[in-house]
Amino acid sequence: MIPRMIFMDIDGTLVDSEMKISDFDKRSIHQVIDQGTLVYLATGRKYEAARVVAERLHPEVKVIASNGCVYDCDQNLIKNPLNLEALIEAFEICQRKNLSLFFFGLSETFYSKDLPDYFKNEDKGRLVSEGEREFIKISSLNDLQNFSNRIINGIIISEDNFEVLAEIKHELRASKNLSVSSSAQNNLELTPKSVTKATAISALQDYYAVNKKDTVAFGDGMNDLEMFGQVHYSVAMGNASELVKKEATYETLSNLESGISHFLNFLSSQ
Repeated sequence: MIPRMIFMDIDGTLVDSEMKISDFDKRSIHQVIDQGTLVYLATGRKYEAARVVAERLHPEVKVIASNGCVYDCDQNLIKNPLNLEALIEAFEICQRKNLSLFFFGLSETFYSKDLPDYFKNEDKGRLVSEGEREFIKISSLNDLQNFSNRIINGIIISEDNFEVLAEIKHELRASKNLSVSSSAQNNLELTPKSVTKATAISALQDYYAVNKKDTVAFGDGMNDLEMFGQVHYSVAMGNASELVKKEATYETLSNLESGISHFLNFLSSQ
C-alpha cells in the first residue's frame, strides 16, 4: 500500500539529536514522493525553522508548523495565529508565576525573560532556524501589543518547576482563547483554541481530497497525539513514551534506527 499523504514530526521522529536525517529515511521519502505521495513535516517548530529541515529532506516536502497554526497548502501559506486576548492571558499568567514565556512568528522568537543559551545553539534548535535569526524582548503589555501582529504561537518553559506548570496548564485550558499541549515535561505549548496539528491535517485532507484511510502520521511526543486521531495509520516511534505508544495503532523502530523507513517498507509490502 502506498499512502497518499504522510505527516511526520521532526524532533525525536525524523532527526537525531544532532539534527541529522538518516540516508535510509531520505531514500524512502524520495521514493514515496516519486510515487505521488504528499509528504508533510508536522512540528511545533517555527515555520522557517521547519522549512530548513524540509528542504534538506526533499524540495517537495511541505510544512505544518507551530503545532498546526501555520501550514503550506498548494502555493499558499495558511496562518491561524493567537489573538491579542490570548497573548495577554499567557503573558500575565507567566509574569505572575515568574515563568519564561516565548512567542514565535514565522521566523522571530519573542521572549519575556532572559533568553536561554540553547535558543541560540543550532544543535538544540528545535525552536530556531539555521542562519540568521531574530530575537525580540517583550518586557511589557505595550511591547506585546506592538508585536502582536507578528506572533503565531507560544511556549512556556520551566526546567525545574513542573508543579507550577501543571497548575497553569489547568488555568490556561479554561481559557476560551487557548489550546495547550506539551512536547515534553518542561513545557506548555500554546495555540489558538481548537487549533492543533490535527486541524491542519484535516483541512489538508479536505483540500487535496485524500481519504483518511490513505494517510499516515509518525510521532514521538504528546503534541503528536491529536494528529494520531486524524489519520488511519498512527505510528509511534520506538523512542516514544509508553503513553504515546498506547495511543498509536502501530509502533516502529526509533528515530535512530530509521523507524520511518521501516514502517513505510512494511506498508509497501501489504
